[in-house]
Amino acid sequence: MSEGYPRVDFRNGARGILTWVEVHGTRPVPASLEILRPARELADKLATEVTSVLIGSGVGATAREVIAHGADRVIVVDDPRLAEYLVLPYASVFSEIIRSHRPEIALFGATTSGRELAPRIASRVRAGVTADCTHLEVGDFLWKRRKTIMHPCLEAIRPSYGESKLATIVGFWCPQMATARPGAFAPLPADPARRGEILELMPRLAPDDFSVSILETVRAARGADGLFSAEVIVTGGRPCGELDSFELVRSLVRVLQERGVRSEWGASRQAVDAGYVPHERQIGQTGKTVRPKIYVAVAVSGAVQHLAGMKESGSVVAINKDPAAPIFKNADFGIVGDYREVLPLLVERVRSGFLFGLAVPHPTGAELETARTA
Repeated sequence: MSEGYPRVDFRNGARGILTWVEVHGTRPVPASLEILRPARELADKLATEVTSVLIGSGVGATAREVIAHGADRVIVVDDPRLAEYLVLPYASVFSEIIRSHRPEIALFGATTSGRELAPRIASRVRAGVTADCTHLEVGDFLWKRRKTIMHPCLEAIRPSYGESKLATIVGFWCPQMATARPGAFAPLPADPARRGEILELMPRLAPDDFSVSILETVRAARGADGLFSAEVIVTGGRPCGELDSFELVRSLVRVLQERGVRSEWGASRQAVDAGYVPHERQIGQTGKTVRPKIYVAVAVSGAVQHLAGMKESGSVVAINKDPAAPIFKNADFGIVGDYREVLPLLVERVRSGFLFGLAVPHPTGAELETARTA
């Protein structure tokens, strides 16, 4: 039906992918390195380059790390006044860069700061933002009313309708902007041999950009941040909150940590919605996307929305008293039983040296059977 329709390149000369490298101090946050993977992939498909913006104080040395993770060019904005994130001056700097460099796509991590900064920039450059994306692609869009094929469109894909659907958002204005959910993309392996260009920019900032000032910054480590680097994640469903306030789930994590295994605990959306666990520990489409070596699902039914957040796990162990629970169809190993009986046995086995086979790429069935029957 679309044969003969004209193809229209709507970019009007805009080229390149722009990303924001958010830093805490001088260290890039994980979400900023993760976003470089889709940026690199999109740039390769579009035969263009990735430019990353690094804003802060004393952040110049970080530029090499950003290049190693996939950027072709890094714009360093080094100013003592920008040592801590402030939305107004950061938005001014980024808007200036967008107007001068005219990127076709601009990507941000959907961190607390990224969720605030991206729409602020978009309002200044008269663009739109698709928030909390889990997949990014480029393709054509058939505009039937105008009998036109628009290209190349950023296809920003994100969960919608209460996590039951995936919506693909496209637009015909540059920059096409999106924020990506932390954990949705694995960062590219660092390549110290990669070469790139480092540019320094002296920002033009007005007094009004500093109408808000930071009096004090307090950073406290939040345990849930460890979900992105944990080797083992133990996630509990709603029954874990109703029956023991997640104590058994946490006890398994504690004993793994005592044995030197990087471990954390998470929760299903049902447990979070019921108020048993804060949202920061939620695994799933509206929570965190994780990639541990071992994922232990405790009393989790296995809804498709939850599976989206843990599908990249190395091996999945499911513990559920319902043998028909959907989670078993997506598990490498399953234990049918009441978690209140199974987890104490598993805790004791870990104390005795059982570490889910982490000494080898994947745990063996015999090891898990031993833990179940101990």
